[in-house]
Amino acid sequence: MAKVKVGDIIKITDGCSTVREYIERAEVLSVDGRGCIARVKDLSDNEEYNYCGDCSSIEYEVIEGKSAEAKAEHRFKVGDIVKGNAKNRYGVTNSNMTKAKVIEVSADGKYISVEIIDHKYGETGKFTRLHADWFDLVEEVKSQPKQNKPQFKVGDKVVPSKKSAGVSLESDLNWINNGGKTQGFMYITDIEFSSQYETEYFYSLYHRQGGAGNHYLEGDFTLFGKPEIDNDPFVTFPEIVVNRVI
Repeated sequence: MAKVKVGDIIKITDGCSTVREYIERAEVLSVDGRGCIARVKDLSDNEEYNYCGDCSSIEYEVIEGKSAEAKAEHRFKVGDIVKGNAKNRYGVTNSNMTKAKVIEVSADGKYISVEIIDHKYGETGKFTRLHADWFDLVEEVKSQPKQNKPQFKVGDKVVPSKKSAGVSLESDLNWINNGGKTQGFMYITDIEFSSQYETEYFYSLYHRQGGAGNHYLEGDFTLFGKPEIDNDPFVTFPEIVVNRVI
C-alpha cells in the first residue's frame, strides 16, 4: 500500500474502530514515524478522526497525491481577486460578494480561502474551505513573489510556538503526546516549497530524526538553544593601546 504524506486526499475502504469504515474523501492531517496515517479529516463533514495503532489493517487508496498535485491546473492562485457567482452556494460568499482576495488554495486547487473586500450588504471577514467552482475571477494576480531560500535545514532542532498550516499546535500529536514538548524541541525532517503560501516553505517537524511530521511555516518556530543577542548599548570593550613614535 502506498505511503501517504500530509495533505494527500485518500479514499478509505476499510477503516478501524476509531475511524469510519468507509470515507469517500479524507484529507491526511498527520502521519506517524512509519509513514502510516495517524489522523484524517472527512471532507464531507470536516469531522476529524485518529487512527488506531496498527495501520496495516486499514485499506485506502490515494486519490490526490503529490503526482496529481504537480499536474493539477488550479483555477485560482493566491492573490487573485474573485467574486461569488450565480450558483449562490454559500450564505455570505455568494453573488452579493463582488470582490474578495484569495488567501489560500488547497493542494488540489479545488478549494480556496478568501478575505472579503467588497460586499453588497457590508459583510466582512475571512472564509475558508470554499469550493472554487462557486467563484469567478475578477482580477488575476499579476506577478508572483520571488521564491526565497529556506532559512533552516533538515536536521535542525527547533521549538514551535504556533502552527499556521493545517491543524493547530495543540492538535499536533508529535509535539503534545509523542515527546516533542517534553524534550523541548523537534527536528526538521523535510522541507518543500509551498504553492499555497507562495513565498513560504513547509517544514515537516517530528519529535525524532527521520520521521514524517506535520507542516509548519518559517515563522512558527525558532532554533533550539539559539543564543540571544546582547543589545546592551553600555557594553564596553578593552582599550587598544598603540605604540607611537613621538
